[in-house]
Amino acid sequence: MKENVKKSRNSSPILLGIGMFVVVLLLLFSYMFYQRLMGEASNALGEEAVKYNRHYVLICDTKDSDVWNEIYEGMQEKAFSEDAYLEMMTPDETNQYSFSDLVDICIAAKVDGIVIQNHDEKGLDKKIDEASQAGIPVVTLMEDSPSTGRISHVGASPYTVAELYANEIIESVRQKYPAGEEIKVAVILTEDDIDREQYQQFSEINTRLTNELGDYKIRASAIRTNARENFYYEETIRDLYRGKDIPNYVVCFNSLVTDAVYQTVIDYNAVNTTNILGSYMSPTTKQGLENNIVIGTLLPESKQISEYAIQALTEYIESGHTNAFFGIDVSLLKKGDLQDDK
Repeated sequence: MKENVKKSRNSSPILLGIGMFVVVLLLLFSYMFYQRLMGEASNALGEEAVKYNRHYVLICDTKDSDVWNEIYEGMQEKAFSEDAYLEMMTPDETNQYSFSDLVDICIAAKVDGIVIQNHDEKGLDKKIDEASQAGIPVVTLMEDSPSTGRISHVGASPYTVAELYANEIIESVRQKYPAGEEIKVAVILTEDDIDREQYQQFSEINTRLTNELGDYKIRASAIRTNARENFYYEETIRDLYRGKDIPNYVVCFNSLVTDAVYQTVIDYNAVNTTNILGSYMSPTTKQGLENNIVIGTLLPESKQISEYAIQALTEYIESGHTNAFFGIDVSLLKKGDLQDDK
C-alpha cells in the first residue's frame, strides 16, 4: 500500500509536467494559427491596410441594403483618399448589440471618427455625447440630433422630402379618384418627439394636400410607432387594416416600415385600396414597385452622403471646424425608373 502511494506521489510531477507541456503546445499552435489568419487577412486587404493614419467607423442599419452598401463603398473610397481606413458596423441580428452598444465599442477602440445613421433609439443621443466628450467627432446621417455634440449632419431637407411625397400623392389622387371623394393618408412616424424631422415632414405633407386638393376630403393622420422594437411597428401597421378605415396612401420614412406596410397590404388583401410611398430600395420594396403597390420610394444621393461625411470628419480633425449641415439631393424612384435585370 505504502509502495503504491509512493509511486503515485512520484508520478504526480510527471503528469503535471506532461499537462503543462500539452497546454503550452496548444497555446503555441493557437498563436501560430492566429498569426497565419492575420497574415492572410493582411494579404487579402493589401499591404496599405495597416498604414492608414486614421480609423473611421460607419454605423448603419444593415449590410444587406443596396443603398447602404453604395454609401459604404463610396465612403470607403473617399476615406482612403484622405489617408483613413473605414470600417462598417451594424446592429447584431440577434439584437444583442444596439446602435448605442456599437458607439460604446467605438469609444473603447478609440477610433478617430464615427459616422452614424441616426435612429430614435433610447439613449443613443447620450452615447453620441459620450463619444464627443471622448474626443471622437460624430457625423449623423439622414436624421439629425442637433441637441447632441455631433459635429455635423448629412441629410436632406425635411421640406424637400415632404414636397416629393406630397407631389406624388397629389398626382396619384387626381389620376385615380373622382373629385369630392374622401382620401385617407397615413404617415408612419418612428420618432417620439413631435418637433423632430418626421413630424415636420408630416405637417408639410398635410398642408400641401389640403391646399392643393381642396376639391377632395383629405384626412391625413400621423401614426406613431417604434421601428426599433421587434413586432411593435408591425402591430401598429396591422391595426390600420383591422378596421374599415383603410388608408388610401401610406407614407413610410424607412425601409423596415416600407416592407412591413407592403406585406400587410398583401396579407389583408388591400392591394387595390392602398398606395405606398416608401424609403430606400430593398428587394421587397422593388417587388412592391413592380406590382404597382409601392408607387414611389425615396432614394438619397449616395455619392454625396459618402463624400460629405468623410469631408466633415477630415475638416474637423484638421482644423477644428466644419459645416454643421450638408444638404444632399433626394429623388422619388417609381416603377418606370427601375432598370431591367440583366
